[in-house]
Amino acid sequence: MQGQATWSKPMPHMLLEILVEEALKGNKPSSTFSVEKLSKKIGDVAFAIQSFSKNQLDVNELYTEVMKIEGFDEITLGDAFDHLVQHEMLAKAFMAKKC
Repeated sequence: MQGQATWSKPMPHMLLEILVEEALKGNKPSSTFSVEKLSKKIGDVAFAIQSFSKNQLDVNELYTEVMKIEGFDEITLGDAFDHLVQHEMLAKAFMAKKC
């Protein structure tokens, strides 16, 4: 599912914070946002989501890569995978070295 961002729990809160921040700056004609300014803010949120998504660990891809390692039985590789999932920074380093 590469290339697709998911809407995590903090993201709606982040969108509301951005909209409130803009309202407090006065970026609202009457009581509504202009289409141009709202469009820019939505673009900002999309960029934030994309940045957030790029930093997420893809556990399916991690599993695939771990299971490709030769010389170990499936149980040992499964244990290694479990360890990496519990230690996300190690898993990200592993994936960076594999790719």
